[in-house]
Amino acid sequence: MGGRRGNSAGSAEGSGAVTTDIVRGLSKGKGHPPTKRRLREIYGDDCYLCGKTMDFTPVDGGRKRSASIDHVLPKYMGGTDEFSNLRLACRACNTFRQYIERWVLKRCRQVGGRQKR
Repeated sequence: MGGRRGNSAGSAEGSGAVTTDIVRGLSKGKGHPPTKRRLREIYGDDCYLCGKTMDFTPVDGGRKRSASIDHVLPKYMGGTDEFSNLRLACRACNTFRQYIERWVLKRCRQVGGRQKR
């Protein structure tokens, strides 16, 4: 009777499960430090887009090689905040990729509009 009891509700810790609490704030550009740390453990220090080593020192501004969290499949295209859809990319590559994706999407909409005539 006097022994300690475990949490009957269970815990996601150690199970590899990703909860919303862990990745909350990613879409607002606020990379959660434990998430970055975990992604760094999984994928290493190199940008998954260009392969260069990233800077992990905390800064408020945007250095070209500072690490940022990138969604492989962007959220606006149905991507999620699951670890399987997240990678570390340097800020320069992440920003360039977002620019290119938006440009391509805009061009596709323009071409699509012309075909309907």
